[in-house]
Amino acid sequence: MAIDNPYQSPTPESSTELPKAPENRRNWINYSPEYIAAFKTALLIQAVLAVVTLLVLDFGKTHRAFWVAFLCQWAMVWIILFRRSVHPTWLDLLLVRYGIIPLLFVVAGVGPWFLRITATSIDSTHPGTIELIDMASIDRNKVVRDAAAKCKQKVKAS
Repeated sequence: MAIDNPYQSPTPESSTELPKAPENRRNWINYSPEYIAAFKTALLIQAVLAVVTLLVLDFGKTHRAFWVAFLCQWAMVWIILFRRSVHPTWLDLLLVRYGIIPLLFVVAGVGPWFLRITATSIDSTHPGTIELIDMASIDRNKVVRDAAAKCKQKVKAS
């Protein structure tokens, strides 16, 4: 058989002969059933921590730290699922279940320190930034006492 077109394949491919995708491809349907129990445990722990951090009387600082840790936790879970969706290791399951706890301690502990460092390096001459740095490092009880003293002064002045 002579080929009229030198660029034409001798055996043209049809759409029915295209190779199929492998069965173990990465998608959101094929994942290990071991993750289901880990997801349930993680959601239960996160719900309890959300309520507990709401009850802490620190002007919402701990609850905001919880939401940062929550987002970091689910980003980490997404990466774990992307990397090993079918065969998780024991460390993967441990991080999915209980990863929020160490993340919350790290975010709540390092957050104010990080805020002081970044706020100092960004714009240390702006009065609002200086006040923010001072507020992050001052004891919260002192802030409440100062606010009460200012209110008393306003009442006496009027």
